[in-house]
Amino acid sequence: MDSERHLPQEAIALETYVEPHRGQWEVFVVVVFPDEVVRKSINTYHTERMATIAAAWIKRAAQRDFAGARPRVDRSVWDPTITPPDPRGTLDD
Repeated sequence: MDSERHLPQEAIALETYVEPHRGQWEVFVVVVFPDEVVRKSINTYHTERMATIAAAWIKRAAQRDFAGARPRVDRSVWDPTITPPDPRGTLDD
């Protein structure tokens, strides 16, 4: 592994997952770069449910940092300058 760090924008994919570990549940983050895969342990939790919730939050926060995993967002929901499309279609139909 190179000593240089990758930029978040270089990432191809990001995933979080939960594994049992010594009677607790451990959350991992895996980030795929063009030349390597980085796996990091984040934290352990007493219940699987808490670990799963934490993994979802961590994934959502991490996706903000790189373009490869950004979910599609309807900007018209929060941007007042964009007029959302009429779900009924156009009036000319």
